Amino acid sequence: MALIDRSIQAGALTPVIVAGGNMVINNAIADPVLVTSRNPITVITQTPAITAGAYAAGDVVGGLLTFINAALAIGRGGYIVKVLITDNAGQAVPYELHLFDRTFAAMADNAAWSPSDANMLNWEGYVDIAATDQAAGAANSGAAKSTGLRCPFPYYCVGTSLFGQLVIRGTPTYAATDNIRIKIYVEKW
Repeated sequence: MALIDRSIQAGALTPVIVAGGNMVINNAIADPVLVTSRNPITVITQTPAITAGAYAAGDVVGGLLTFINAALAIGRGGYIVKVLITDNAGQAVPYELHLFDRTFAAMADNAAWSPSDANMLNWEGYVDIAATDQAAGAANSGAAKSTGLRCPFPYYCVGTSLFGQLVIRGTPTYAATDNIRIKIYVEKW
């Protein structure tokens, strides 16, 4: 997808492709506009094994999340441009997706979120999924975050994978061990 910061009127601007695949718009009246193409979006999905039962606010949902191939090469990263969480139990509660640049000692499912000081040194931050980001159905719900606070979310990977843990900020009761699915949409660099 290319981004152009002003409209192109027929006949007024002429696109020219330059080295590196960037396009410059030549305009006899104004300065050129640089248009850069973005990297393709990759979708990485995780279905954590969760407890079929109740959770307290502040508990971890599932164990360690490993988002494999989140970077193009070792030591690179990207941007999370969207996070989707689907909930087949229809609980529609707020979440935080905490992210780390390397693997860490994750908390057990249905335990309090309490990372060590050493693990927090590798913390990249979190994407918050608020109650207002939820769409509840009769038997399921979904949450989406693609704009606003902390999204798009820049990240860095020590290797090529991004690691995380999902934390609940409500008090849901899940019906099955596979009720939650997390998708992150990443633009790698």
